[in-house]
Amino acid sequence: MVTGESICSGRSTLSFEGMAKEVRDFLLASVEEPMLLRYGVGVVGVMRGPLERWKCPPLGWVKINVDVSVNIRDRRAVIGGVIQDGSGSWVFGYFWVIGRCSALVVELWAIYDAFRRAWEKSFRFLEIEFDCLEVVRMILGKLEICMRHALVAEIKTLMSRDWHLSIIHIHRECNGCADRMVALGRGQDLVLMEFEDPLVELLDMLEEEAPSLF
Repeated sequence: MVTGESICSGRSTLSFEGMAKEVRDFLLASVEEPMLLRYGVGVVGVMRGPLERWKCPPLGWVKINVDVSVNIRDRRAVIGGVIQDGSGSWVFGYFWVIGRCSALVVELWAIYDAFRRAWEKSFRFLEIEFDCLEVVRMILGKLEICMRHALVAEIKTLMSRDWHLSIIHIHRECNGCADRMVALGRGQDLVLMEFEDPLVELLDMLEEEAPSLF
């Protein structure tokens, strides 16, 4: 059960100070894991337990893991993502230093950007994993006041397109490649870096996830 007035997400704490009571209560509601949520047709959200490791998506699908970081001193935010296919092979990776924003906003930006990239690359069977539980609730929930958030509305518009999505909440320990991708962006100027080939800095984690490929 999540309690209190804030939820820790990775390296930053999401504060609900000043947030409408309906939203705060919605985000702080207790969750039993694993839990299955449904939104629309072809979209499934799953909240996994803490002991599960990274898993390959089904054959014919791709999986994108995303993570974020916000510097507590200057609020500079970094988004990172890694896309792998049904055998665990590397498809694409990136990090993006997007500037200064709050922890909640950068989490939403990361999901919006991941959906946008996947759609533009013509992936129509997509699993997306990230470790921000409150964002899972916001984008899969139907609370009207959450849907008024501009980024939530844009995410839901992308979700409504003709594709199959699996939206999975994972614990930070299962998100190592995306976390390391974000780390590469820390301290960089405003920049977007994209990688068609796996980075040396990630090879040990990729080998642990899919050892038969190495």
